[in-house]
Amino acid sequence: MSTLKIKNLSVSSQDGQELLKSIDFTVEQGELIVVYGPNGAGKSSLLKAIMHHFNTKINKGDIIFNNKSIKNLDTCTIAKLGFFHMQQNPLELNGVQTLGFLRLINGQSQNKLNFADLFAQIQHDVKELSLPDEILSRELNVDFSGGQKKKTEILQARVFQPTVLLIDEIDSGLDVEAIKKISDFINTKRKDVISIVVSHNNNFIKLIKPSRVLVLNDKKIVHTGTAEVINKIETNGFGYYIKNEVKSKRPQVTCLIKK
Repeated sequence: MSTLKIKNLSVSSQDGQELLKSIDFTVEQGELIVVYGPNGAGKSSLLKAIMHHFNTKINKGDIIFNNKSIKNLDTCTIAKLGFFHMQQNPLELNGVQTLGFLRLINGQSQNKLNFADLFAQIQHDVKELSLPDEILSRELNVDFSGGQKKKTEILQARVFQPTVLLIDEIDSGLDVEAIKKISDFINTKRKDVISIVVSHNNNFIKLIKPSRVLVLNDKKIVHTGTAEVINKIETNGFGYYIKNEVKSKRPQVTCLIKK
């Protein structure tokens, strides 16, 4: 069973801007963790740091995958270990055919399929995601709608068959039907992978039923709990929740006065 440990991780950008402070948690295969917090809290930075994004620099701590440190590995090597990062804004790749790109991804998969089986799977997934058949012959993400880009990310993940799935706000800007289809795809594979999902959408979070929720604020984890914490934040706001969490953690002092 695969395990990913984030140990006391502090990260900055290459120009010295602080991105994360002492992040510490463990997630195992079959678990799905949601990372939740206000804008600028460090959610996307966490996923980028795990992938050793070129603009991240680990100042302290470690990232351990299956008992081996990966913090000094390059992004390509980390991907070959089975890490797949669904970005918030998928890039357009001019001149790269979508089907050709999926074939390249299959070539890097730890469970490669022959072309006949691969194409059958892709056709099935295209239909399940309500994508047009002709999207496979088009340039990847070029002139795709926002929903098509996000669904194509799911298509890529299914072909790659990741061990660790990092999802950055794939639900943003999607309609209810698209969110349901994407959550269904995530749920069908969750028992086989480690999943870390960044999202602001409570309806989407309810569909994927996270094992835990990590609440980030000011670039650090301020709370770990169940999905119920999101309902509290939606009702009271981040400021109220964080203030009360800090208050609840203050040591209780009892004064004994001798009579």
